[in-house]
Amino acid sequence: MENQLLVEKKVEYLVNMQISKMQNQMNYCVSEIQKMAEEVQMLKNKVNRLNMGVTNNNPQTTLSSNSSVSVERPKQPQVPNARTGNINPSDVSIEKMFYFGNK
Repeated sequence: MENQLLVEKKVEYLVNMQISKMQNQMNYCVSEIQKMAEEVQMLKNKVNRLNMGVTNNNPQTTLSSNSSVSVERPKQPQVPNARTGNINPSDVSIEKMFYFGNK
């Protein structure tokens, strides 16, 4: 009977130790999550302030970047293409076709 009572006390003690350990870990995790939530909120506030500063202070920059997109580049002159046959004898020099150096 005493043996059984001692075993029950040991088990109860071990369970209480594990429960207190888990409670401490949970409290630590909750506090860390709260810290991270506060940091995320601070970062959101900073981003919002930066975005407000960019949109209010520089409206000309957004307009100039949009207008540069709509500017068309002048077309380059068409280069003769050997594959299509649009080539004249004056377009190709004879030096490119033959090697005049020493053997």
